[in-house]
Amino acid sequence: MNHDVDVVVVGAGFAGLTVARELGWMGARVAVLEGRDRIGGRTWTDTRMGEQLEMGGGWIHWMQGHVWSEVTRYKLPVAETPWPDTAHWLVGGTRRSGSAAELLERMNDGMRRSIEDCMEVFKRPYEPTSGDRWRDLDRLSVTDRLAELDLDDEAYALCDAMWSQNFNAPAATGALTQALRWGAVSNGDWQLLLDICSHWRFRDGTVSLANAIRSDISGDVELGVHVARIDERPDGVVVTTADGREIAARACVVTAPIGVLGSIEFTSALPRAAQQVAADGQSSQGFKLWVRARGVDAPFIAMAPSDEPLALIQWEHAFGDGGEFTAFSFGTDARKFPVTDLETVNQYVGRLVPGIEVTDFASHDWVGDRYARQTWAMLRPNQLEGVQALATMPGRVTFAGADYAHGWCSFIDGAIESAMRAARTLRERVL
Repeated sequence: MNHDVDVVVVGAGFAGLTVARELGWMGARVAVLEGRDRIGGRTWTDTRMGEQLEMGGGWIHWMQGHVWSEVTRYKLPVAETPWPDTAHWLVGGTRRSGSAAELLERMNDGMRRSIEDCMEVFKRPYEPTSGDRWRDLDRLSVTDRLAELDLDDEAYALCDAMWSQNFNAPAATGALTQALRWGAVSNGDWQLLLDICSHWRFRDGTVSLANAIRSDISGDVELGVHVARIDERPDGVVVTTADGREIAARACVVTAPIGVLGSIEFTSALPRAAQQVAADGQSSQGFKLWVRARGVDAPFIAMAPSDEPLALIQWEHAFGDGGEFTAFSFGTDARKFPVTDLETVNQYVGRLVPGIEVTDFASHDWVGDRYARQTWAMLRPNQLEGVQALATMPGRVTFAGADYAHGWCSFIDGAIESAMRAARTLRERVL
């Protein structure tokens, strides 16, 4: 086979950009094909409501070593999402209020015990399928674990809200092993996990890192190119685009999310367990919502269980000098509770926060996005083996992305980690 390039990379999110950079530094000729009209994947720094907002993933932390090494490499400034003063939470449809410290205290026992065995199940968090204890637990959901803890109604509602927020889906659909993996990479400390998930961010947006990595890629990054077929052969890989163009390479790295795998034809069958994951889809089916609002004087956090439209809303920063502020929110079901108009958003938010008036909002339908079909990847029960089969596939086609990470799965850090692994693997196999 005559190779047009050494490696075709499908997708220009953080995994695709990182693997292209690394392979280029190894001397490989790389072509990156991205379906969208921008880089960044499920991160997207966009101008909405008169300011820059992260429509997708955004938070990072120094406990996530792969992404923090990039912060150091490119000297990127970070900013802080403040922890609020007051809190509101729903229990049985009734709103309760107190301090944010009281909120954490009332869910502390349940959250702690929900992952108390994480370091035993995943002794080596970056080798998630080592050992056997995870196999017995992978059939269970997070709510199966909560049901074992004999929590009172308030503690159960708060733990359900916290895990549903983490999964961006009802906790009943999320795998216990997924929660335990997050616990293991946080040293078994759920409040450290909370800090890692929602405290520190790029001052200039995730796009600042995406652009920095892009500047170090020597090959082409083509936008608006949809990959339809990947044909693995003994001496190379042929990638066919939707308009019929064929690109021959020594290897291919696929960074498409789990939700998109079904839209690509693979001539070499994926592992059976992986095929099932691709057919069923993973757990996350919710949304991220930004609101501009007024009527609340102090920073707040509000939480609700997964049968409510919103699992979380949190004050982020003041806006202007007219008493308005910006807040972010997460809902667990984008189809059941669609974000359609200002009146609907006010109804959702008003259930959690007294006195609030939303004046504007911004969101993106990631579940309906043809290049995502999900938000961040959170596995369902009985899916860990299938996803790890994709992450460790032999041959000339390999997978990278936050969905397939060994450590911080679902995070920017996981995307970078998996890309580093994929680049080294391809160098050893075919380059």
